[in-house]
Amino acid sequence: MSQFPPARILVVDDHPDNLDLLEGVLQRQGYDVYRAASGREVFNTVSIILPNLILLDIMMPGMDGYTVCERLKANPETCNIPILFISALDDARDKVRGFQVGGMDYITKPFQIKEVLARVAHHLMVRRLQQDFSVQNAKLQAEIEARTQVELELRQKSDRLEQALQHINRAQVQLIQAEKMSSLGQLVAGITHEINNPINFVQGNLIHTTNYTQELLNLLSGYQSAFPDLPPELQAQLDSIDLDFMQEDLPKLIASMEVGTARILSIVQSLNVFSRLDQSSLQFFDLHEGLESSIVLLQHRFSRNVWRSKIIVERQYELMFPVECHAGQINQVFMDLLNNAIDAIDESWMRKTSNSPMLDPNIVLLSPKVRIVTRAIDDDWVQIQISDTGLGIDDAIRSRIFDPFFTTKPIGQGTGLGLSTSYQIIQAQHGGRIYQREISGETVFSIEIPRRQG
Repeated sequence: MSQFPPARILVVDDHPDNLDLLEGVLQRQGYDVYRAASGREVFNTVSIILPNLILLDIMMPGMDGYTVCERLKANPETCNIPILFISALDDARDKVRGFQVGGMDYITKPFQIKEVLARVAHHLMVRRLQQDFSVQNAKLQAEIEARTQVELELRQKSDRLEQALQHINRAQVQLIQAEKMSSLGQLVAGITHEINNPINFVQGNLIHTTNYTQELLNLLSGYQSAFPDLPPELQAQLDSIDLDFMQEDLPKLIASMEVGTARILSIVQSLNVFSRLDQSSLQFFDLHEGLESSIVLLQHRFSRNVWRSKIIVERQYELMFPVECHAGQINQVFMDLLNNAIDAIDESWMRKTSNSPMLDPNIVLLSPKVRIVTRAIDDDWVQIQISDTGLGIDDAIRSRIFDPFFTTKPIGQGTGLGLSTSYQIIQAQHGGRIYQREISGETVFSIEIPRRQG
């Protein structure tokens, strides 16, 4: 039997079907489940039983979930209860607001039962560890006061507990990002599958359309030569459709359709390379292929905008061999660093432009450019550098750029997970290094990973 009593979980939702579903699933896992159909019922329930965790809907009549969460967090007796939002609202601003008012997690509807159970178990474990940590700290303080000679040993125990909590926090960040990438990979796989069939059908038929069109045009030209004098009705119809222009323009239209379908197929291929849904295990991967797929997917962001001219992508590819890695994770790092480079350049040029509220006319900027350099450091290590011509990173925040949830972007525009996740992927998953420097006026992010894992 478990040494802990069953956890008490309060489920809050104004839809009885949702309450019945969650209550049944959680009870089968051995939890004591209580239910509330409105925000006001929550406070009546918690005054009787103090739950270990709350699953809280947002859109409810009377008092919404955000207000309920704020009031619970303002009460010293309920402020430490983990609150998990379950809502159909999936906009980034709604999720950010959920974390701002004190939510520990955010699950979007329709939800997967296994996901809900995994997150509930995870947050109950974190809460239990936090409680254990508080108890242990109290014991350690008592022993320090009574036995100063063992102060070093007690400090080491506290450090180990702190490291365990940091490990849990890092694992939570990785879980969030892994779920996001898994969902993205499944979405990309579905989209590319649905696009591939019709576009291949169109591209295959364009070849026959070109041949048929040319044959018809040749036949029409032969008819015009053989029968120059047409009946008045046909001559009037011929004059009305501007046949000469149609004969000249039709091959151009078909050629433009061929270019368009080829472009769509190129984007689909880049999406497949980027997601690598079917290649999550270690494999030898051409890093240039991953870089190029990321560039294709970000092509719209490199284009000219209201602040600046087109960003030039300069490539210096010297690496000649594939690298053993998790391809999908490495592609994710490339995408994050390239996105950050574009954001840095855009922000710099916004501060230079006269119609921007961030105007600073004294700024001197280099031409918009992103440089990508790959090379072999030696037989065992490779390096990838991604640099940009933005204004760089302030010294005051440089030491924090890889911290989880740290971001300088406005609310709703950044989660603070990009660089921290890239750090975990390179350092923890691939045994490599990632660091940032300023070189000749450019911000340079360097990635170094071993050629082979293990």
